[in-house]
Amino acid sequence: MKKFLSFAAFSLMAMMALSSVACSEDDKKEENLWEVPSEDQIITIEPSYAVTELKVMSFNILTNGNSGTENNWDKRKDVIIDMINEEAPAIFGLQEARKSQVDYLADNLLNYNYIAVSREDGGEDSPGERTAVFYNTDVVEMMDIDGEDYHTLWLSETPTQPSIGWNDEVSELGGRYKRTYTWSLFRVKETDAEVLFFNTHLEYGHHVGIYQKPRTESIKQILAKIRSVTTPNRAVVFCGDMNQAYGHEMFDPLYNWGMFDSREKAEEYISLANLWGNTWSDYGKAEAEDDPKLSNIPDKNRHVEDTKVNIRQIDYIFLKNCNVKFHKILNDEKWRNNGYYLSDHHPVTATISWGDITPGE
Repeated sequence: MKKFLSFAAFSLMAMMALSSVACSEDDKKEENLWEVPSEDQIITIEPSYAVTELKVMSFNILTNGNSGTENNWDKRKDVIIDMINEEAPAIFGLQEARKSQVDYLADNLLNYNYIAVSREDGGEDSPGERTAVFYNTDVVEMMDIDGEDYHTLWLSETPTQPSIGWNDEVSELGGRYKRTYTWSLFRVKETDAEVLFFNTHLEYGHHVGIYQKPRTESIKQILAKIRSVTTPNRAVVFCGDMNQAYGHEMFDPLYNWGMFDSREKAEEYISLANLWGNTWSDYGKAEAEDDPKLSNIPDKNRHVEDTKVNIRQIDYIFLKNCNVKFHKILNDEKWRNNGYYLSDHHPVTATISWGDITPGE
């Protein structure tokens, strides 16, 4: 009985002691709440930067209607597949692509889908040329914008109808063509960032001074559409074969709204010769000519009016709401298949980046 009482008393005393220690620790914790922490005790929560990086490309692929020439489609198509799969642009715009060419690319490229209709009648199954936009489905997804039912529009006074725009001028070089642009909004799956992508092929004839009005009016029309769907957080890409030399006043509306040529602000590039080189190569003939391109390179990072324009700099990537990390004209020897060129134009690529600061978690 005494042993039991002694043990009970001991247990009670131990519990009281533990309670005293616990209270003492709680008091210390409460006191610590009012203490100013030292610098090594401060935990800083950094904001997270949702930066998106994306490669885009513009490429006049050259129609397959030249089967009898040394650079016909059958000799070029597999090298083009290899080039696109290796470069892996998230989104790219094609010019002069006919349905059979678009189908061949879709069947042989890895993880790409596309939007495109014929410029002749707006049909998906029609054989005519189209300003196709391809996108890598692993990287981006196409988004809908309320009230926007058309992804291809005609460059004319009746943009929802297959039509030729602005005048019926005809030259000795031939008649005019129906011209289109194709566009869409895309979401980058990894970061939820959004990018607007526009692709076009403007009227030809700049090198001989014809059909300027259709090109000038086309820029105005496309810019109006871009402005109507742009928000501050959306990167904007406007690419294509503009059939106009760098520095022409027809591009002024783009600059006045804050867009810029990706060559002008590229952080990295292979060389100035590549940065400002020919894009309309005419199967390499331009590279063999004594063009003024090297003695006539504009000052980097500014839009200039140049008195000695290079008429072969006609493929562009205009941008807004993003930075340019890298710009490249794909005129590498590696993309020549036994001397055959990818096209009479070189593909043009730009790696862009953009993003917002979001609250840290």
